[in-house]
Amino acid sequence: MSRVGIIVEVIEFSHQSFISFIEFTIAWLDDKSGDYRYTSNAIFKERYNVLKDPSSLPTISPSSIKFEDVLEEVPPSSPPTDHLVIRLATAIYFFCLARTELLCFLFMIVNHVMNATIISFFYPLMAFLWGMVSFPRPSGIFWYLIIIYCKITIVIKYIFHFDSIHWNS
Repeated sequence: MSRVGIIVEVIEFSHQSFISFIEFTIAWLDDKSGDYRYTSNAIFKERYNVLKDPSSLPTISPSSIKFEDVLEEVPPSSPPTDHLVIRLATAIYFFCLARTELLCFLFMIVNHVMNATIISFFYPLMAFLWGMVSFPRPSGIFWYLIIIYCKITIVIKYIFHFDSIHWNS
């Protein structure tokens, strides 16, 4: 084989490896967002049925739940016939919707990295010591405390921006 043939084979192998990696990433993201997509579809169907026939409100009783309904297969976030980039973007979108707490933790850490102060040290501390330890998600009290602390931080930073306070000069 000539050098050109070897280079072409290496490029083709790299291309196939990259495509396989993207396919694996899409499947992994779809797996992690499957519960969210299933719940979203079920709520949409119930809402549609109620709008179509307002007298048929859904009632849930233990005898009305079938085992087959619970194990319904969750379809992928986008059909396999779509372009790879569209499928990846859709999978990332649904993953971000399903796991918003991870984005919040990421931005708490980025905030501290970009603006490392004693005031901003609270965010990664709370993210690591309370937020990421909670299972399956942090409680409402956690988010309530983070929002209150964020508001207090904004007010404190705003007050210390005034030139009339002597220690700001």
